[in-house]
Amino acid sequence: MLCATPWPLCGPKLINLGGHFDLDALNERITENEGRMAEPGFWDDSDAAQKVIDNNNALKEKHDRFYALENELEDLEAGFELLQDEPDKDLQQEEEAK
Repeated sequence: MLCATPWPLCGPKLINLGGHFDLDALNERITENEGRMAEPGFWDDSDAAQKVIDNNNALKEKHDRFYALENELEDLEAGFELLQDEPDKDLQQEEEAK
């Protein structure tokens, strides 16, 4: 279980993780790196170019992991709302398994 508090209180705590990752700065750094990669002569120094690419790949992975978690949270919230409106043992077991 991600959060010991009731689900409606847990969701906002997870969303606040976006501040921890500083997504605006992360997206800005990705954009800057992509701009550098598009510049003429980027591959003139292959070692430096590879470092930029590796850095950008790591940033993109962090970005993608956060948004995957955010999407999962949205799915869990939708399932929780369904369970609140109409309890369903199968759906409840599926949500608890996540």
